[in-house]
Amino acid sequence: MTGRKLEERSARRRAQRLGAHLHEQRIAAELSQEELARRAHLATATIRKIESRDPPEPRFFTVLDMAEVLGIGSRQFLGLIRDLQRRSDL
Repeated sequence: MTGRKLEERSARRRAQRLGAHLHEQRIAAELSQEELARRAHLATATIRKIESRDPPEPRFFTVLDMAEVLGIGSRQFLGLIRDLQRRSDL
């Protein structure tokens, strides 16, 4: 596998883990995708894509807006990002 394909695969895995984590947080907060989208000023389709099994790589500030609505503090958010990066390096 080429270096570029490995990078793409790693990015896809990180995006999947991030989407799964945000999905779990949304469910724990008892929010629908529609309500999260409304509160974060995002399209519901964006939330669906991020939580899907084949998500795009979401923009940083899109995820930050979601995290804020879900009550994920900045320190916890940065820890999540670092954890995702470490796991993709394995």
